[in-house]
Amino acid sequence: MKVKEMKKICLTISLLLLLSIYSSVWAKPLATQTEFNKTDYALAKATYDTVFFDNFETDTMGWSVVDILVQDSAYWHIDSYCPVGAYSGNLWWCGKYDPAYLATPGYGIAWVQYLYSPSFDLTTVISDTVLLKFYHYYSVEGPSGGDDWDCVNLWGTIDGGANWFILSPDVLRNTSDKLYNLSDSRAWDYMGLTSGTNNVAGWGGSNSGWQQVVFDLTAYKGQNLQLRFSTVSDWAECDEDGGPYNGAWYIDNIQIDTLNAGSTGSAFFYDDAESGTNGWTVGVKVPRISWHKTTNRSTSATQSWYSGEEGTFLHSWGYSDALISPYIDLSKVQGTQPCIASFSLWVDFPGPYSEYTRDWDYFDIEISSDSGKTWVWADQYNVATPQQVWIALEQALKYTGSISLNSYIGKTVQIRIAMCTDEKDDGGEGVYVDNFIITGKTQEPLPGPNTVLLVDNDGSAVDIRNESWTKYMEASLANLGYRYSLATIGYNKSMPAGYLEQFPLVIWNLGANYDGRAGASYFALTPYDQENIKSYLNNGGKLWMSGQNYLGFSAPALDTTVHSNLWSDYLHLAPDNGWFSSTCYTGTGVAGDPIGDGLYDSLLYDPINGGGSIWSTPGYGYGLTPDPAFSDAAGFITDDGGNFIGIRYWDGTSGNYQMVYTSFPFEAVSLPEKRDTLASRIIQWLMPGALEYMPPAVPTGLSATQQYDSVICAWDANSEPDLAGYNVYRSLQVGLPVWVKIGTAATNNFVDKAIADGAIYHYAVTAFDDKLPANESVLSSWFYLQVTSWKGVEGEPVASSPRYFSLGQNNPNPFSRSTNIQFALPAQSRVRLVVYNITGQQIRTLVDDNLNPGYHNITWNGSDQSGRAVANGIYFYRMEATGANGQKFAQTKRLNLVK
Repeated sequence: MKVKEMKKICLTISLLLLLSIYSSVWAKPLATQTEFNKTDYALAKATYDTVFFDNFETDTMGWSVVDILVQDSAYWHIDSYCPVGAYSGNLWWCGKYDPAYLATPGYGIAWVQYLYSPSFDLTTVISDTVLLKFYHYYSVEGPSGGDDWDCVNLWGTIDGGANWFILSPDVLRNTSDKLYNLSDSRAWDYMGLTSGTNNVAGWGGSNSGWQQVVFDLTAYKGQNLQLRFSTVSDWAECDEDGGPYNGAWYIDNIQIDTLNAGSTGSAFFYDDAESGTNGWTVGVKVPRISWHKTTNRSTSATQSWYSGEEGTFLHSWGYSDALISPYIDLSKVQGTQPCIASFSLWVDFPGPYSEYTRDWDYFDIEISSDSGKTWVWADQYNVATPQQVWIALEQALKYTGSISLNSYIGKTVQIRIAMCTDEKDDGGEGVYVDNFIITGKTQEPLPGPNTVLLVDNDGSAVDIRNESWTKYMEASLANLGYRYSLATIGYNKSMPAGYLEQFPLVIWNLGANYDGRAGASYFALTPYDQENIKSYLNNGGKLWMSGQNYLGFSAPALDTTVHSNLWSDYLHLAPDNGWFSSTCYTGTGVAGDPIGDGLYDSLLYDPINGGGSIWSTPGYGYGLTPDPAFSDAAGFITDDGGNFIGIRYWDGTSGNYQMVYTSFPFEAVSLPEKRDTLASRIIQWLMPGALEYMPPAVPTGLSATQQYDSVICAWDANSEPDLAGYNVYRSLQVGLPVWVKIGTAATNNFVDKAIADGAIYHYAVTAFDDKLPANESVLSSWFYLQVTSWKGVEGEPVASSPRYFSLGQNNPNPFSRSTNIQFALPAQSRVRLVVYNITGQQIRTLVDDNLNPGYHNITWNGSDQSGRAVANGIYFYRMEATGANGQKFAQTKRLNLVK
C-alpha cells in the first residue's frame, strides 16, 4: 500500500480537522440527628441546567456561516526565493514563510491559491500561432499514479471569469517530462472545486529544476483571454506537516509570442516580475455556502438551519461550509456534571462513506476555544444512522456517542457543524439542524436571606467517605433546628458587596489546603472575601470562623501589617504571637466561660456515614493568644498544652459585631452530640434566644387586570397578627421564565406600571412576617395576562382577551412531579397540545379540543397516554391551533423532567 494511501486511511476519522455548539437553600429543623445520604444529596444538587438554547426562530443569537476551505490570505507573491535558486532575479511564488511549518518556507494544507494574469486582447491577432511560454519550478506532494492529489496547473477564461477551462501543455513543443503527469487531481475534489466526473489534470511531485513549458493559445485568437495559475492541495503531506517539498510553484519570464509560418515570430507580451505586479492579481477559492435558514422542515415552530439547495431541496456537490455558533460562555459551568452539546437532526444523505470510491457526504462537529483560530474535532456523522426522520444528535455520531464539553468548562467556546460533500450529485435532501442546546451544571445563585449563612470555603476538602467536611456543620445546624443557607465558594456565584448583611449570623468554614488539592493559588480567604467580612462586622454582624491550619498554610492572605485586618484589628489576637503551631489531641472548655464551661472532648472524627478514625494531623492545630490590650477578647477552649484554640470577641455594646474563631476542625469533635453542643453554645452566645420559623399562609385569590397603561393585581388578605406585607413577583414569557420581585405591598393590592404593549406576564405573590430575617410564604398560584395596546383615550376599557396566540414555558422547569403549561387563544380555536420525546415519538396528548378564547392552563404529571410514568430527560411540547377567524398557530417548547 502506498504511504499516501495509508496516511489517508489514518486521516479518515479526522478528515475535516481543518474544517478546524433565587432560590434559598432551606434546611428543615430536625428533632434528632440526621445522617446526610450522599446519593440523595447528589440528586438534589445534580439537576442539569440549560447553558445555551436556540430553536432558530429569531435571528438574535449570532450564528454565522463560512466556507472553511477559503484561506484568509492569498499566497502568490513576487519574491526572489526558490529552493533551487531563482531563475533570474524576481519571480512569482505560491508559498509562504511560516515558522510553524515542519518544513519552512513552503506550502500548506488545504490550499486553493490563484494567480490571475491581465486580460490579453487576442481579437486583433492575425498570426498563425499564439504561444504562451514561461519558466517554472514546482515541488509538491509526489504522485503515486495518474489519479492523485496535490496539483499545480493552468486555466483560462474568455468570458471574464464566468467559466474557466483547463489549459494543457503543447504536446508538440514540449518533451514528455514537461507534460501534465496527473490525469485527475483528487485535491480538486477534496476542496469542492469540481463536480461530477470532471477530471482535472496537472503537475504533481517535482520537476527537479527550472524548465520552460509551452502552451498553444492559437484556439483563442479573436478572444480576450485571461490566465489563472492554480495551486491546490489536500489534507496532508505538504511543507506544513512533512516534506521538505519547499513548494509549491515558482514562475518567471512569462511571455506570449505570435508566429507566422517561416518566421521567427514576435513578442506579444512579456513579464519577468522585475517591475511589480503589472496588472497581475491574486486570489483564493470563491466561497460556496449551503447553510441557510429554512421553513421547509423544523422541530421548533417554523424554522431550522438547512444545508442544501432551497427550492429543489436537494443537497449538491462540493460543500465545505460550516454553521458556526455564537460565542457560548461556559465560565459559570461546574465540573460536577457532564456538559453536553446536542441538537435535533434530520438527514438524507447517500452512503456508505468510502474515500476510495469518492463517496463522502457527511459532517463533522468541531469546537474552538480561541475565537475560531483553531478547531478541535469532536465527532462525525455516522451515515449508517436512520435517514429522513428527526433524531437526536447522539443517535447520529460515529465514534464518541455525545459531544462532551467537559474539557472546555470555564472557557468561552464556539461549535461548528462542518459540512463535506463529494463531487457527485447522488440525490438526497441534505441536512436540517434545529433546537441546539448545551446542558450542564451552572454556578448556583447565591441563597437568599436566612437565619444563618453557612459558607463552605474549605477548597472542596472531603472526608474518607468523600463527603464535604462542611456537612458536619450542616448536620449540627439541622439537629439544633436552625434554618440556614449554604453558599459554597466556587460552586455558587461570587458574593457581591452587602450580601452578608442579609444574615443575622454567618458561619465561615475555612480550609487550609495542606495537601495541595485545591491548587497552588488557593487561599481560604481572598482579599475580596476579607473586605466583605469586615464590612459585615462593621455593620454589627455576628461571625463564627472555623478551620484547622488556616493561619499557617494561608499566611500570604494574613498580612497583619496592613490595617485594618481581621485577626489583630477585629478578633484582637496579639500582634506579635497571636497564633502559633500547637498539638491538639483534646479540647477543654474554660471554666465559667459562656461557651466553654464544662466542655471536653478528644479531637477525633466520626464520619457521618459511619466508621471512625483518629484525627491524623493534630500537629497542624494552632494556638491563639488574645491581645491583652483588649480585655473583651477571651479564649474559651484550650488544647493539651493549655493554649487557646477557641477565642471570642465582643465589646459588650448592643449592635456591635461579635466574632468567634475556632482553630481546630469542627468535624474533629468526636461525637455528633458533642458537635451539636459546641455549635449550640457558640450560636447562643452570638445570637441568643429562641427562633420562630413559621411563615404566613400562601396568599389566595390572585387576579390581575389591565387598566390603561398599568396592571392592577389584587388578592385575598392574610390574617396573621405578625404579617408585615406581601412581595409581588412577575415573569415575562420569553425563553426560560424567571421570577423577579417587582415590588412590595403593605396591603392586598399592587399596581404594576412598568408594562410593555403585547408582553405576556405571569404574576404571583408571597406573604412575609416581621421576623429578622422575614419568614416568607411560597409563591401563590400565578395569574397570566397579555398586555394590550393602551394607545387611545385614557379611561376607556381595554379588552381582557389576548390579542395573539401564545404558548408559555412550562412551570416549574425542570420538574419532578407535575408542571403547568399555559397558553392564550385570541379566538375560539381548535387546539392540539402534545408532548414528544427527544426522538419525536408522541408521548401524551394533553389537549385535543375546541376551546374558547382566553388564557388556559394545563397540567402534565409526567405520564404517557397509558398513565405510565415516563423516564427522566428532555421532552418537547407542541401546540397547534386553528382559530375560528382562520388564524393558525404552531409552536414547540422544551421541558426537562428530573425525578
